[in-house]
Amino acid sequence: MDAESYLYSKVGDQDFIARVDSRTDLTAGTSLELAVNMNKAHFFDPESEIRIR
Repeated sequence: MDAESYLYSKVGDQDFIARVDSRTDLTAGTSLELAVNMNKAHFFDPESEIRIR
């Protein structure tokens, strides 16, 4: 279908959304290691929802 999927995850009490290749085969509850490309990361203020980086 599409070239990418969105992976919604939680680390501790922090929510993360990652864009991954659509061929990634994961199911709910799967544990995995994530690596973050900081050159492509976006951070938002939780109150204003304005991008801070």
